[in-house]
Amino acid sequence: MKNIFSILALIAIIIVPLKVQAQIDINKLYGKHWRTKTYDIVKSHSTIPIYYRYEDKGALDYGSTTTFFHNDGKITGFNAGGWPAPGSYKLLPNNQIFIEGDEKASQITKLTDTEFSIEITQPYTTTLTNETYNITTKITYESFDPCTLYESLRSGNWDDPTLWTCQQVPSVNTNVQINKNHKIKVPSGYTAYAKNIILKGELDLQQNANLISSNK
Repeated sequence: MKNIFSILALIAIIIVPLKVQAQIDINKLYGKHWRTKTYDIVKSHSTIPIYYRYEDKGALDYGSTTTFFHNDGKITGFNAGGWPAPGSYKLLPNNQIFIEGDEKASQITKLTDTEFSIEITQPYTTTLTNETYNITTKITYESFDPCTLYESLRSGNWDDPTLWTCQQVPSVNTNVQINKNHKIKVPSGYTAYAKNIILKGELDLQQNANLISSNK
């Protein structure tokens, strides 16, 4: 009887399919500009989870980041304040990615031509109460073309090429969007050009400055 149970157990092991994690096509990560779409944090304190979500809703805004993954392990892009943020990353087995600055690797949960999602769980200890939490961070990025619409990355002067997603000063054929919480100044005596302007933030024309739109 004991041998029969052993045989049945062996058969069960053989016929039960193993759950193998599908390998993600990492090539979809390259050659695209990514920006924050959603940023979810779940903090587990005792038995009470605290959930927080930041949604960018497709617009570059304070709190979003833009990232370009090079296939040599380097990262270029902009941090939440709109300033250049170079870095590096390393791909690991089982669809994991270790990004410079993190304490541990993140799990890649989704990677398509238009969406890239990662998840990381790590402990956090407060300095006041010395309590330790488990914090799970889930970030979803979306791909976008930084030159279809020149969006402001931060506040600054119109004639600064690093101010815009395309890293060029807008021209007469350029569609421009000044994002909320951003104040863009057109310097004194300077003439700025744009095809269309979407104003979500603030535009400040200094003395004797001009803004010419080709689509009136």
